Amino acid sequence: MFAQEVTIEAMLHSCHLKYTQQIDRLAHRCNWAPDFQQQDFYGWLLAIYVVPMKASVELGIQADEILLLAAIQTLKIVCAPDLMIPFYKHEGIIEVVDLNTVQCVVGRAKQTQGGWWGIIDRSGPLAEAVFVD
Repeated sequence: MFAQEVTIEAMLHSCHLKYTQQIDRLAHRCNWAPDFQQQDFYGWLLAIYVVPMKASVELGIQADEILLLAAIQTLKIVCAPDLMIPFYKHEGIIEVVDLNTVQCVVGRAKQTQGGWWGIIDRSGPLAEAVFVD
């Protein structure tokens, strides 16, 4: 494959990432106050949307600003109890999230049998650089 044959769609499909969302633990309890906790998710980038926002008292926007949104095809993650590697075989729903919630790009490797993909996430505490004097 030559470089000119690579399309934007192909590049986006190969862009797998990790993003964080606030999840209400008590969403199934209609009358309870929400209890939000952060949760990490994986998906691949479908599109980036640039939304210009005008100043609005109703929306609480003091001045004109630009909102960046990402459309992400979610992945249905399965974690084996004895491994620290998340795997997926199927895709989930499409979510549109604030681009600020994207944490990093991740890699993936296909398992030779079963059609499972392993997520290679080097963003955790074990991957941080440590400098010693």
